[in-house]
This record gives sequence, structure tokens and C-alpha cells, in this order.
Amino acid sequence: MPRVLMLLAYSHANPDGDVTDGFDLSVSLTPQGRLDTEAWQRDPPAWTVRRLHGGVAEHDGALVRAEDSWVIRVGEEEMPLAGQVIRPGEYVTVRGAGGEARIYRIVEVRPG
Repeated sequence: MPRVLMLLAYSHANPDGDVTDGFDLSVSLTPQGRLDTEAWQRDPPAWTVRRLHGGVAEHDGALVRAEDSWVIRVGEEEMPLAGQVIRPGEYVTVRGAGGEARIYRIVEVRPG
């Protein structure tokens, strides 16, 4: 399963981004670079997330479907994920607790 590394490109608190703040996801992608809903339905536990802070894996979680959207779930925190294409150079938005939008850049997609 491909591994996706995304790093903070912008947030209100970090307008210049932070390369030590990110997520490492294990997900299936369609040929168009979208998250593959059918693959997730077949094996949701395989879709893991590691929250990176300070360049170190700080928390483990999962990427889950919630109605018609994707959510990063780490512990009790649920962070909606919005983005159309998961390819290097593309951007996704993650909303943290309190609704703050944090923009992450897809830095790497590695084959699994």
C-alpha cells in the first residue's frame, strides 16, 4: 500500500509552514491519485496514519470514511481531510480541533 508524506505548508500559527509537522499515511490511491474508497471498504484497518511533530512520529491513528468525506482519527481527535488529488506537489487541508484549517503539501508518495 502506498505511503504518503505530507508536511505543513501553511497555518495561521505557521504562515511559512513547518517541515517537522506532518502526517505519514498508508492509503490506496486510484490511478487518478484520489483516495480509493472501494479499497478502504475492503480493508479499513490497513489505512494507518502517523502524526509527525518535531520530525518524529508522535501519535498513531487511522484514515476513515465519515459519510462522504475522509477524516484523520488520532486518539480522540478527528480532523477532516479535504483535497482532490494525492500527488507530490498537491495540497490538502486538514481541520484541527477548533476548526483551524492547516494546509499540507504532499511531499512524497512511495510505493508500498
